[in-house]
Amino acid sequence: MDTVSYPQPNVSRFIEEQFTPVRVNLISGDAKQVASFHTLWTPAFLVLEGEREYYRNYGFLPPEDLSAALRLALGMRALERGRYDEAAAWHHEAAEGFSQSPLRSEALYWEGVARYKQSGDFSAARELWERLAHEAPDSLWAHRASFALRPHEAEKRTNTNPENQ
Repeated sequence: MDTVSYPQPNVSRFIEEQFTPVRVNLISGDAKQVASFHTLWTPAFLVLEGEREYYRNYGFLPPEDLSAALRLALGMRALERGRYDEAAAWHHEAAEGFSQSPLRSEALYWEGVARYKQSGDFSAARELWERLAHEAPDSLWAHRASFALRPHEAEKRTNTNPENQ
């Protein structure tokens, strides 16, 4: 990623504006520090705040996918902090701004979660998840959303909490 993704001006600028980047050499770095990250493979991309981890991704990401992953990470941080408007916006930006990225499916899924938590109206999530199922029916994220899209289940969930499923 050092030679392809990080040097891209839009990627490096976004990282500098939104994160405090830290690089740790997993091969020759300080053993205690390396162990604290519990990494299995390199490159490893983690978004941390103190001891709290918000996002993790392993392997090479080309610039568009890294850009989407950065927004997913910010969306996950906002979601876990209860900032649902912000989370929905970051996930929407990841899905729509990087529509060719394979991370689009994940972004649509989490945008649905954020929209539901924001409004309390499950139809907000269902609309995004139906789109996800249509656009990427074989994706892991469409599979995860499928519980809510079964015809007999969807009507019951209109007035229930999908988090109980």
